Amino acid sequence: MKFTVFLKESFSFLLSYLILSFFLFLLNPNPILALVEAVLSFLFSLIMTFQIQKKKEREKQKLSSYSFLSRFFDGLTLQKPVQRAYEDSLVYLLGYQERKSFEECIDHPDSIYQLYDYQKAFQEVILKARNDESLLADYKPLLVSLNRDAKACEEKIQKAEESMKSTLLFTLCFFFLCLLFVMINSALAEMMKKEVFSFLSLLMGSLFYPSILYMIQRRLS
Repeated sequence: MKFTVFLKESFSFLLSYLILSFFLFLLNPNPILALVEAVLSFLFSLIMTFQIQKKKEREKQKLSSYSFLSRFFDGLTLQKPVQRAYEDSLVYLLGYQERKSFEECIDHPDSIYQLYDYQKAFQEVILKARNDESLLADYKPLLVSLNRDAKACEEKIQKAEESMKSTLLFTLCFFFLCLLFVMINSALAEMMKKEVFSFLSLLMGSLFYPSILYMIQRRLS
C-alpha cells in the first residue's frame, strides 16, 4: 500500500490520534516526558494502523478474486460460453489486479491472476476451453465454498473497521475523563506531579491504544 493512499484512507484516524496525543501530553506533568509520550503514542498508533490497512487491503484483494471466480463459475453454471463468463466477471478485479484479455488468459491460465486456493480450479476450466473439451460440470459445491470464503473476508474487514472505531472512541473518552478528573481534583493533580507517576503515564499512555491496534492486527492475520 502506498503511503499517500494510506494517509488519505486513514485521515480521520490520524486526526483522532493527534487529539489523543494532546490529551496524553496534558496528563503528564513532566513536559519532556509528556512530549515523548505524545509522540510515541502517535507514532506507534500510526505504524499499527498502517499494518492493519495493509492486511485489510490483502483481504479486499482476496474478496475481489473470490467475487470474480464466483461470477465466473456462476456463468458457467448458467451455460454461458467460457469467454463470455470470463469477460462478465472481470469487473470484480478492477482496482486490485490488472485485467487481461481472454486470449492472454488462455495462454497463461496458471499465472495470470492471484486466485489463492482456487487457482487450480480456474486453470482446469481454462485448459478445457483451450482444448475444446466439454465444460459440463457441477460447479455448485465450488460456488458454495467461494461464497463462504468471500463472506469470511467481508466479516474480517468489517470487524477490523468496527473494532478500530469503537476502541478509539473508548480510548479518547477514557483519557478525556482522566484529564477532566485531574483538573477538578487538586489532590490528584498534586499526586500526579510525582516523578513515578510521570514515568507510569509515559509507559501506559504511549502503549495503551497501540496495544489494542496490535491485537486487531493479529486477528486479521
